[in-house]
Amino acid sequence: MKSLPDRLTRWLDARVRGSIVTRTTLAILVPAMILGLTFAWFVSVSVERSEQQRAQTRLQQLLSTVERTAQIACYLKDGTLANEIAHGLISNRAVSGVTITSGTLTLSHVENPSVHQLESQSLVITRPINSPFDPHELVGKVDSRNMVNYLDQDGQRGSQPSQTLCGDRGCSFG
Repeated sequence: MKSLPDRLTRWLDARVRGSIVTRTTLAILVPAMILGLTFAWFVSVSVERSEQQRAQTRLQQLLSTVERTAQIACYLKDGTLANEIAHGLISNRAVSGVTITSGTLTLSHVENPSVHQLESQSLVITRPINSPFDPHELVGKVDSRNMVNYLDQDGQRGSQPSQTLCGDRGCSFG
């Protein structure tokens, strides 16, 4: 008695060899499927990359929004104002931590308590802060630690339609 896979293989082989319609259909469908999946994978990767860049741009814009206030806080070495800025930034779900420094003095250091992430999983964006009166005088900096997982999820949300064809991690060829 022959095993089921052997019988199935022989049956399929006989149908493919014996029918020009089956061979022609397979000759058209197989390359079309490979081409379609390859295209879907390229679109998915491209869209995900552009969405991640957009997320980083939004985070840069967030820092730009508070830059004038941060200039004043760093210039005056005002910890209370710096703390308000940091808490405002941390309210964004992509931000896991903020540190505002003026020279060697740390004015504010705030971590998001709901985020338990390793430092290696965060992307730090540092924005130098210049004096509000002299644009060439550096008075401090703002370090924003951003969750890489959030940026990845944001990028994947944008590429979901093409990932539907390929699965969560994209198409795999090989």
